[in-house]
Amino acid sequence: MKRLLAPIVFLLGLTAFAQGGYEAVYQQTLALPDEVKNIEDEAVRRTLTEQYEAIKNPYTLLCYDGKTLFSPVNITKAVLGTRSIIYVDPSSGEKITKEDVMGKAYLVKEDYVPEKWTVLDETAEIGGYHCKKAVRGFEGEFTAWFTEEIPVHAGPMGYCSLPGLIVKLEMESMTFTLSSVKSSEKLSLKAPSGGKKVSRDELDEIIVEKARSMSNGTGGRVKVVDL
Repeated sequence: MKRLLAPIVFLLGLTAFAQGGYEAVYQQTLALPDEVKNIEDEAVRRTLTEQYEAIKNPYTLLCYDGKTLFSPVNITKAVLGTRSIIYVDPSSGEKITKEDVMGKAYLVKEDYVPEKWTVLDETAEIGGYHCKKAVRGFEGEFTAWFTEEIPVHAGPMGYCSLPGLIVKLEMESMTFTLSSVKSSEKLSLKAPSGGKKVSRDELDEIIVEKARSMSNGTGGRVKVVDL
C-alpha cells in the first residue's frame, strides 16, 4: 500500500454531477459481532461465524442524469436499518428514503447535503478498477474506495459526493462491494412514495426501538445497525 500523503477534503458542487446512465449491483456482507467472537463454545461460535460469513445481500444502484436510486433486491432479507430505497437528486437538493421496518413503510423527505470526505493518496485495485481511498466521520468510521474510471458520482446508501463510482464502502458493521456494473441509456428513476411520513430522527428512533424489542425477544442476538 502507498504511504498516506497530505489528505484533502473533497466537497463537490451540485453542478459537477455526471450525465448518462449506469446499473450497478452490490453485495452486502456483515461484520462479525463481538458477541459472536466471544462465545466460549467453539462449535456454536464456528456455526454462527459461518452463518454470518454466508450472508451476502444484493443491492441495486441506478444512476441517470445525475440522480441515483439505491435499493435492496430482497427487502425482507436485508438487515434492519438497511431496508432502504434511497433516491437522491443532487441538482435539486432532494433526498427521499423509504424504509421498511418489519413490514411497515416509512417515508423521509429531506434536503440532500453532500457528504464531506477526506480523499487520501492511497490506492488499490478492487474488482479490476483502479480505486482511491476516502474516509469520513469521526476517526474515519466510513471508508470508501471509488474509481474515476466510471464517471458517476454515486455509491451505496445514497452517498453521491465522490468524483467516481464507489466500488467498496466499508462501515463498522457491514461492507458493500460492487459485483457488476453496466452502462444504460434507458433508465427510469422514480422517487419512492407511500408509507408514513416521518422525520429522519423519528425514523432512527423507530428502528432502534424495533431492534431493541427484537433483541429482548431473542436473548440479545439482534444488533442495531449503526449507519
